[in-house]
Amino acid sequence: MRHVEVDVAGHEALAAALRIASTPTVLVLDADGVVRDRLEGVPRLAWLREAVGRAGDARPGGRG
Repeated sequence: MRHVEVDVAGHEALAAALRIASTPTVLVLDADGVVRDRLEGVPRLAWLREAVGRAGDARPGGRG
């Protein structure tokens, strides 16, 4: 798992490609770079844990 922060200010094409309309926006991507979950606004720890767990479960073979 990696945590990456991207400042989309001044990068309108990137924001449009990722459908980011407001910040903060949290995207949870799987190992293939597919967006599995998203949240606009400040995330709660419980949401983050659930979203990351769901992304891990979506991989072949389950979590790992």
